[in-house]
Amino acid sequence: MLVVDAAQLAPLPSPAVLRYGQRWSRKGQDHDPRRVFRYHLPLVLCRQAAAGAGALQARPQRDLTIRWRAFQLNPGMPADGMDRKAYIDAKFGGAERARAIYDTVRAAGASEGIAFDFDRIRRTPSTLQSHRLIRFAGGQDRQNETMEALFRAYFTDGRNIGDRAVLAEVAADAGLDRDEAADYLAGDADAEAVLGEDALARRAGINGVPCFIFNGRFALSGAQEPEAFFQLFDLAREEEVGRGEAVAAAQP
Repeated sequence: MLVVDAAQLAPLPSPAVLRYGQRWSRKGQDHDPRRVFRYHLPLVLCRQAAAGAGALQARPQRDLTIRWRAFQLNPGMPADGMDRKAYIDAKFGGAERARAIYDTVRAAGASEGIAFDFDRIRRTPSTLQSHRLIRFAGGQDRQNETMEALFRAYFTDGRNIGDRAVLAEVAADAGLDRDEAADYLAGDADAEAVLGEDALARRAGINGVPCFIFNGRFALSGAQEPEAFFQLFDLAREEEVGRGEAVAAAQP
C-alpha cells in the first residue's frame, strides 16, 4: 500500500531528513512495519505542493492514500494575520522584488492551469485554523478536496483563510457540513496536535515546503518536475517488493 502522508512525521527517523538518492542506515532505527509509501506535503500557503498532485495525475499509483499534515511557514504569525503589504515589505524588502518572484510563480502556475491571483490577497493569515480544518476533514476522508478548496480560496480568490467564518465556507465548498465545521473551528480541538506536528517536522530537519517523504527513507524537497517523483515512486515500489521478499524468505 502507498500512503501519501502530508505532515505526520512520526514514522520519519529523526533527526535526519534524507535527500533524493540517500538511504537511511542508522543502526537501531526501524521503519514502519507496514512498509508503506509515505509522501509528505506540508503547508497550506505553498501552491508548489501541487507538483506532487500533478505527478500522481500523470502517473496514478495503486493502493495510494494521501494524508496532508501541518507545517507553518510563519509559525509566529499573529492569530489574526498580517496586512499583506506589511508582510511583503518585511519578507521581500518591498513590492518590486515580491512582484518579480510572484510573476515567475504566476507564469509557472499558468503552464499547469493554475490561475494565481496574488493581487487579490489582502491579508497574510496564520494557517493554524486551516490546518485544524484539514485534520477535521481527514476524519471524513475529505482532505484532498479541502486542500484544493483552501488553495483556490487563497491563491485564486484572495480570501482570508485564517478567518474561521471563511473556513466554514471553504469546508462547505469541499463537501463538508458547514455547521459541523463551524462548531469545530469555534473551539480549539486539535490545535495542540497541529502545533506538535509542526514542531516534529522541524526537529526532523524540515524547514521549508513542499517536502515529500517516501517510505520514511527518501525525501524530495522544493518544487519538482513530475519526472523526479516518478523515479522515487519506482524506488519506493522496488524497496517495498524487496522488503516483502526478504520477509517471505525469512519465514520457516
